[in-house]
Amino acid sequence: MDKGWTTISIEEFAKRWNGVAILVAANENSGEKDYALNRQKEFVNNLRLPFIMVSSPFCGHCTPAFNALEKLISEFPEGVKVLVRIMDGGKREVTKQLISLADQPELAEKALHAWYIQKKKDAEGWLQQFATTEPVAPKIIDQRLDEIANWCKANEVHGTPSFFINGRKMPNTLKITDLKYFLRALFEEAEENPK
Repeated sequence: MDKGWTTISIEEFAKRWNGVAILVAANENSGEKDYALNRQKEFVNNLRLPFIMVSSPFCGHCTPAFNALEKLISEFPEGVKVLVRIMDGGKREVTKQLISLADQPELAEKALHAWYIQKKKDAEGWLQQFATTEPVAPKIIDQRLDEIANWCKANEVHGTPSFFINGRKMPNTLKITDLKYFLRALFEEAEENPK
């Protein structure tokens, strides 16, 4: 038999190779179009840093913090993902409405943005703008609020805004606006040294 390519039937192939695993590792010589660029994109996508912002809709310090976080997301859209946890015990209709939007991430994001860009908080107007046609059952909202309260207690959140990065509470001495310098260095390194 000559070395090199051999043509055999699929049945014969299955008999010969049954139970054998063939591992193929892609590299720059494997023929994948834009291999290096794809690996860089894959690496950056896997770098997504989870941020959690614990906020209260009526907290005066939360508005500038949320706006700074939005700016950070706009500078690093591929590198940052954010979860906002609303904390005020559900005593206010705005909080309940935000919690009810949890299953609609795009609408929840718009609602948060609309709330925090207001200079003077207009709860009635905001509630009308983000009223849902299918309201979430009060029992589910209460359950979600309990989950958030338990999470905040377990993570020693005593005030808002509070930030967590990769599961760790951000020190109060570090400002959210300072993070862009750390993120920029991290992403530049990722681009220079893809996996």
